[in-house]
Amino acid sequence: SEGVRLQDIPLLQVATGANLQGNLFLDGSFSGKGTALHGDIRMEIKRAELSGIKVSGMPLPDASYETIRGMFRASGGQGNLESLTFQGDGIYIRLKGTLAMAGPLASAPLNLTIELMPKPEFLEKQKLVFLLLAKYQKSPGSYHIPVAGTLMNPSIR
Repeated sequence: SEGVRLQDIPLLQVATGANLQGNLFLDGSFSGKGTALHGDIRMEIKRAELSGIKVSGMPLPDASYETIRGMFRASGGQGNLESLTFQGDGIYIRLKGTLAMAGPLASAPLNLTIELMPKPEFLEKQKLVFLLLAKYQKSPGSYHIPVAGTLMNPSIR
């Protein structure tokens, strides 16, 4: 199957302010609502191009990703992004954490971490971005960026 083209999902463009391209494949189901919502969904994006992504005005690196994979589970009013991994050309990114699912999704509070693991040559090509992210560096080649705020207005802590 061909999947859904990311560039055809307007909410993603609006929420991230970014240029997103690739083919999205989803598998899963949810039932209930509010605190009774439960279920899970697996996601895969093939041949992704992500550029111009900013969180709280902080730029994240532009990159191409052969594959992005993730698993999201919801139960008891809590959403758990178990892992969303980005395997890119010169960089590996993992996003994980939780969001409250009891109220409107757009205003769901976030408790996420973005882990960036760039290879030295990738880091060198996007030196300015990584200089801005320096305070989040945990060790050479490893950055942990805490994300709070809401789904429609994320912020870096």
